[in-house]
Amino acid sequence: MSAPSASKGSSPIVQATEEGESPASMRAHAAKRARLRLGNAEGQDDELQIYLLPNIAGDTEGQGLVGDADLCRDLETKLHLEPFFLTHQAWNSNGFFIDQQVSRSESQDINSYATRFLIKFLGTDEDETVQYNRWLFLSFSVLWARNHHTKKVSCVLVCYDGSEEIQSEIIKGFRQYPLANIKDNPYAVYDALLRVIIWQYNKALWLFREPIRTIEKASSITSRFLENLKNRADVFSKRVENEIKLADNMVNVLQLKINQELLEESRDESKDLTKFVTNLTLFFLPITFVSGFWGMNLLGLGDDRLLFFSPHIWIFVVSAVISVVLSYAAWYLVLKFTKATKRK
Repeated sequence: MSAPSASKGSSPIVQATEEGESPASMRAHAAKRARLRLGNAEGQDDELQIYLLPNIAGDTEGQGLVGDADLCRDLETKLHLEPFFLTHQAWNSNGFFIDQQVSRSESQDINSYATRFLIKFLGTDEDETVQYNRWLFLSFSVLWARNHHTKKVSCVLVCYDGSEEIQSEIIKGFRQYPLANIKDNPYAVYDALLRVIIWQYNKALWLFREPIRTIEKASSITSRFLENLKNRADVFSKRVENEIKLADNMVNVLQLKINQELLEESRDESKDLTKFVTNLTLFFLPITFVSGFWGMNLLGLGDDRLLFFSPHIWIFVVSAVISVVLSYAAWYLVLKFTKATKRK
């Protein structure tokens, strides 16, 4: 049976497996095939064809399918694959599922699927001293077609990358699966395939048992280590808080010092002004007092209109000098008494 396609004739993959001769694009890539019949009725032509191809991105023994542009074009055309599927980016991804309906008409239905899985296996060497990681790359493409006139169903499953490592599990899984389901449901291929893949995930999961047991044995040490880390983190946090408070206090002290300098400068200016005003007051107040107290005419105009001083002007001068001296003496005594009181 040829792979479903819009063109007539067998696909390159089928030619390589049935006739043993491959076109130029297939010579470097050996393909393996298995046939399984869909249903149990005699004379039934429905079948599932399983092909196993090498790695998409290559390995240590070859460059992979992506290095054969002719083969990639043949696969994309015959299997109706998205060009992205046969690229290094798709090969290096964690996983995806591509679903597309190629054709749906009164005569036939054609569906194409592509999917990718990545499984991590954890193991140790022969001495069980060195741990290593091994990745199992699994890629699959499915082409499912139904002819409404003949009621014939054709399904092609192509396995890539590490699928050859689990070839026997894949074949066995499909032999144990009721393949008649694939005739009615194109997604049934993945129902059978996922049972094999889930078992691989299950085996990979159990390989983590020993490392987890080792961690559990060291849990007491780990808990103490984590507790010490927490204590160190708490101490570091408190230290940072104290440094923040210290910086805040230093800023406050600097601000207080600046304010104090401004206050002292303002106080000195006010003190000088007060002292100047006080001196003026002490000087002019007694004179004003004496002038008022001895209000008299010390100057006058004679008949000849000439200015003359009273013969008693000396009394004013003596009174003014005595008043100023007494005022300063009184101010000095009061200031001295105030300072002595503050010292006590």
